[in-house]
Amino acid sequence: MELYICFYNVMHKYKVTSDAVNIYSNPDNLVKRIKSDLDKHSYAMEHDLNTNNVYELEYIVYADMMFKTINSLGIHIVDNLLPKKVVEYFANHPSKFVIENYLSIDGYDKPIAIKDFSLMMKNYDSLLEYSYESTKKRVTTDLDDLRDRYMSKLGDNTYSPRDKSMFIAIIGNTYDLTESIIDNNKEDLSDKITEEIKNIRYEYENTEDPENEWEFINQQVETILKGDKDITIKKCTYNGKEIEYDELVRKLISHVFPQYLTQVDINTTLDDYYIIETDKCKIIRSIGGDIRVERVHDKEENNNV
Repeated sequence: MELYICFYNVMHKYKVTSDAVNIYSNPDNLVKRIKSDLDKHSYAMEHDLNTNNVYELEYIVYADMMFKTINSLGIHIVDNLLPKKVVEYFANHPSKFVIENYLSIDGYDKPIAIKDFSLMMKNYDSLLEYSYESTKKRVTTDLDDLRDRYMSKLGDNTYSPRDKSMFIAIIGNTYDLTESIIDNNKEDLSDKITEEIKNIRYEYENTEDPENEWEFINQQVETILKGDKDITIKKCTYNGKEIEYDELVRKLISHVFPQYLTQVDINTTLDDYYIIETDKCKIIRSIGGDIRVERVHDKEENNNV
């Protein structure tokens, strides 16, 4: 009788989540799962000691967690999770109890054996970079499409834990690569967002039939200011908390009137309230949905200088 436990190590901690697969980041949770699986086989193992039967257990884990626990995990399994008769058997036949670790990264056809965890962790960044480059070559349309394709495979039970660990490596890479693109283009993206906000305001301010709360506000501002577009935003608050103007704009655009509903029904936001303060007017939305625009008087403007 042999007991074979295999751990497929992935490198993207906490980034890949799916109800279809467990990725163990906590050693206590891993031990509980191993104990549960061994308990299912304990009776059979006790009666199979002199047979050629092989019991195989496979788990997907995070590499950094296993690096910290691998030396003690095997001892814990033998000392605490196996029946006494089986423990005695492995004491006399140590080669019959095997724990193996594999690293799942893109660029290889299958997970590669980890012979030295310390060496693997020293080369962590290089391995991850190699995996990134391999995932980039898989992209046919965009990273989101690639991620969705492999996420769908995680729920397919025809794939083994080994296969799924390789899918997870690719999925994790798509998240990292997306974040990298955003980080490297923060300044350009910020400028584009600012310009888009300006364009949205001018595009919607004269709309006769507002589809969302942002269009409605612009109509009210237009009525009050009568074409005066030279407005400086001074302060915005949403539900009593200060908020960036561009973030508030995105929220209000998503507050869609029911007849145009494709996003957030404005009727579900009636408990929200906000204030947009400009140098020319003040836009106030009260709890319940009432919206009013007040022109700022010269006296108030002078007091705020």
